[in-house]
Amino acid sequence: MPTERRLGPVLFFRGADKAEWHVRALIGLDDGIDPPAAATDLQEAQARRLDSRLGITIWTYDLVLPRGPSDHEATYRIGGASWIVAVPGQDSGLHLAFTACNGSESGDLDTPEADRNRLWDRLQDAHRVTSFHLLLQGGDQLYADTVWQKVPELARRIRKQKPDTLGPHVTQETIADIQDYYFDRYLQLWSQKELAPLLASIPSLMMWDDHDIFDGWGSHPSAWQASEPYKSVYEGARRAFRIFQLGLPPEGGNDSQSDGFFSRSLSHFGWVFRVGDTGLLAPDLRSTRTKQQVMSPAAWQGFEAALDHLDGCRNLVLLSSVPLINLDLSMLERLMVWIPQQQDYQDDLRDQWQSFAHRREWTRMMSQLFVYAKRNDARILVTSGEIHLGAFGRASNGKHLIHQLISSGIVHPPPPKAFASALSLLSRILKPSTRGIRTHMQVIPGFGRRYLAERNWLELDLPSQAGPRARWHAEDSGISAWVELK
Repeated sequence: MPTERRLGPVLFFRGADKAEWHVRALIGLDDGIDPPAAATDLQEAQARRLDSRLGITIWTYDLVLPRGPSDHEATYRIGGASWIVAVPGQDSGLHLAFTACNGSESGDLDTPEADRNRLWDRLQDAHRVTSFHLLLQGGDQLYADTVWQKVPELARRIRKQKPDTLGPHVTQETIADIQDYYFDRYLQLWSQKELAPLLASIPSLMMWDDHDIFDGWGSHPSAWQASEPYKSVYEGARRAFRIFQLGLPPEGGNDSQSDGFFSRSLSHFGWVFRVGDTGLLAPDLRSTRTKQQVMSPAAWQGFEAALDHLDGCRNLVLLSSVPLINLDLSMLERLMVWIPQQQDYQDDLRDQWQSFAHRREWTRMMSQLFVYAKRNDARILVTSGEIHLGAFGRASNGKHLIHQLISSGIVHPPPPKAFASALSLLSRILKPSTRGIRTHMQVIPGFGRRYLAERNWLELDLPSQAGPRARWHAEDSGISAWVELK
């Protein structure tokens, strides 16, 4: 590969059939450098320009890798360099890694990379031993909260992220600064030496959460989110998310019928893919979120159509950036209204599916998943991050189970162990039931805890014959026992 390459490749999964495994590769080159040739054993690929900022042009290639009767290693080439991708066999299962919360609110990229990315190194070690077919990244891949300090005009005028201190207008110069901020953060993040080899060799499926925009997006007052400062920051985050987490141009609709997105207009970014008898599904819980709703009617319609598209799958992996099943803290959320100086924490509780404000949507989601499980005799596996703890939950309607696997953060430090212990104690006492849906947090096998206060990532194995299973890779406690997900 030419020495001018400044970023990548970063691989994105783009679907599969019996004969082919489709990926998109993203690279960044200095402006004015022609993109090199790219190829696999099946085809040569043309470069497509996505965007240029800060002297860097982003290009993508759509690549087709061959599938065979059994798992094998396929090679793709860009310029003079090549990379190996593990491709599952036509009748094989999937081996997945799941990560979330890849950063921290302040000083994130100032932390020494060896400390920051210790668990990324361990994921790379695991990949060398038993290859992963896909990398699910479940939210907060980027921590962009410092946009309010790093963009000069925002830093000069903002107080506590309250847009009424900025005035009604945002200048074109500030809009450009906001877009440069997000673009630069991704260039730095995806280039880190512990992440880059994994991003180049395991195709990712990503969904954003609040910190990819900024903390609490969607759960702030509606007047704030409708303000020009907030909308300008959101639009900068959205443009960069499209490029660096989805491999899409910064503007426009869905560029291909086969890209897996619910929405042709990309008003939200929910996606769905089918690999054999496994469905992979991620609703977008941020683009249309408000204090009163998690997803808009159009986003719900897309989600329901995606479930129908996956009829016949025996395994459904639902990536829900916010845990669908967790300790219900809606009573605490109500109390926060009356506790002095605690209102700033309300957005964290309002983010949760089981917030009293979102209970109707939570019930709708759970009911649809139980209907899917019954219709397809399917196992429902929900992967989530967001809470900076590892955890394992289950929900039952008396006939079917939904398994909740929570893993975060791969970089974000955990809360104090005393906090995790308090949650564990409450989870043993509280076993709520809502409209016949009973939820319960389980002990993580091998760890003896319900909430794991260590940095962690998740391994998910979906063999073609046996039932799926999962285990947590923790920073200090090592690897948990396998959880059988029947």
